[in-house]
Amino acid sequence: MGRILSGLVVVLALSASAAACASGDDDDNVLSDFTEDESKQDDGKDDDKGNDDDPKRGEYVEALATAAQTPDPDDPSEDFQLSEEAATCLAEGLIDVVGLDRLEAAVSPDEILADPSADLVDMGIDLSNDQGAEVFHRLVDCEPAAMRQLAESISSEVTGDDDFPIDVDVECLANADPGDIDDFMGASLAQGDDLEPTKEQARSMFDWLGECADLEASFLEALGDVPPSIKQCAADKIDEDDIKDLMVAGAMAGDDADFDELPEGRAFTEALNACAGR
Repeated sequence: MGRILSGLVVVLALSASAAACASGDDDDNVLSDFTEDESKQDDGKDDDKGNDDDPKRGEYVEALATAAQTPDPDDPSEDFQLSEEAATCLAEGLIDVVGLDRLEAAVSPDEILADPSADLVDMGIDLSNDQGAEVFHRLVDCEPAAMRQLAESISSEVTGDDDFPIDVDVECLANADPGDIDDFMGASLAQGDDLEPTKEQARSMFDWLGECADLEASFLEALGDVPPSIKQCAADKIDEDDIKDLMVAGAMAGDDADFDELPEGRAFTEALNACAGR
């Protein structure tokens, strides 16, 4: 279940790929204000959620927490790894939201531990996007340091992209409002590797990222060794909102998308060609 947020990595990778193609290459901590949405708290949950003394619950907490810290053996670098404390908070929140009875009907602790790198979908745990968002709420409320772990994981992912590296202010991202991305994170938790975010969900993620990273500067840097006049022209024609629109389009289109078939991609190509006098 180290892959439980792997959909996030997929979206970031697809969006960075789109931006790379376009460039010519393949305040205060607000966590205390992050409160749960009461309208979502009773959605699909069982009445057994509060029985912390149930030994069966303890077995699930231990299994799910272990799984949350287990990377995908095929690609461990692309996993969002939680600390022991955060993993336990995640497990507790998941049990509270899903309900122990429903969890037992879907998967046993032994089955979880037999394939701990599986995501929730692979485990047979049916979670709605709203329920996923509530699990995310509970995780951050229980262990605020989880936001720093998420920020560090995102920074590592986008900074290490060879074609479109993005310099992220980790401290800024760690203290950003998690409420801005709860819909996206809920979908990522619920859908795992099969994540198909809505346009609004994807845009919220890049708006959140853009608060702590200069996306326009990253794009211009990715242009490489082009004449300064062309870079200045590109800066005049393309702003951060245009870049976010392209990243969202790339995330929505998937890895089989043809960049030149995307309206946002064509707009970038036309702008850069105009700057180059083509």
